[in-house]
Amino acid sequence: MPSFKNLLFAALAASLFFSASEAEARFGKSSRSDDSEKKEEKKEKKKKEDRDDPPPRRVHDASAVAPSRYHEASPVGSSRPRPPPPPPEPPRERVIVVEPAPTYYVEPAPPPSYYVEPAPPPPSYYVEPAPVVQAAEVSGSRKDTIFSPLHMGFEGGPTDGGSRVNLFLALEGERLGLDGRLTGLSLATDDGSAGRDEIATLGLHLTYAIVAQEKVRLRLEGGFTYAEAPELKVFGPSIGGSFEGRLSPHLDFEMRLQATPFPYRQVDGQAALALKYMPFAFRAGWRTLLLNDAGYVDGVEHQDIFNGPFLGMGLFF
Repeated sequence: MPSFKNLLFAALAASLFFSASEAEARFGKSSRSDDSEKKEEKKEKKKKEDRDDPPPRRVHDASAVAPSRYHEASPVGSSRPRPPPPPPEPPRERVIVVEPAPTYYVEPAPPPSYYVEPAPPPPSYYVEPAPVVQAAEVSGSRKDTIFSPLHMGFEGGPTDGGSRVNLFLALEGERLGLDGRLTGLSLATDDGSAGRDEIATLGLHLTYAIVAQEKVRLRLEGGFTYAEAPELKVFGPSIGGSFEGRLSPHLDFEMRLQATPFPYRQVDGQAALALKYMPFAFRAGWRTLLLNDAGYVDGVEHQDIFNGPFLGMGLFF
């Protein structure tokens, strides 16, 4: 009894045989009429072989040999070899079309142009030079000059047989000015009577500075004077002059001379040093006053000269 293994090989050989026929019909030639003619030839050959030859020997299933890998088995009873199988269809070449990447023309950007605005020139600064500060300004004086638009004050001191007091006020511009002075004398009587003799003089002058500098000032004066005594009141025209000079930032030298020629005679002169610290001025000097009544009282001229030092203090602006 054939084994199971032999049966398996026989089934495999049969399957290969029949599959080869099916493969011939499937792949075939170029025409079906050729196949039918071949089948008729195969039938005629088989009949002839059956008549001439004994029946073929049966092949045991176990000795079945698998058809070759490269040739198909021929049908039983056929001496003609099987035609070779058609060559395998060459593999189709895959054509890969690679489209070139699009090229873009990018116009190069123009080089940047930078306009650098030139820096403005450095500012020029004009520094006004500082004014020269004089010593008089440092110490409190307005300026190192003897000019003052306003000054006032008083002076006093002893005189022959009595005392003297003088008040003054002056206004002045660059050239023109006005000067007023009031002087009072208190004297002991000259006849031995009780009481005191009081004499007063008043002068008012217009002034004009013929020299007007910071350290020198020379003026001409003109106006009138008035004199009053116990038995006399009289006035007359007056002329005069004054001088001021700067000796140092704080020290001035001052002179003044005034005269009334008629109807009575009066001569007033003084010289002084003035120490000035704005707005204060301190004076010290000598004064001489001559008075002559020209005989208006009793027909006899009476003349007195009053000399003496004085001290004074005033304000100037």
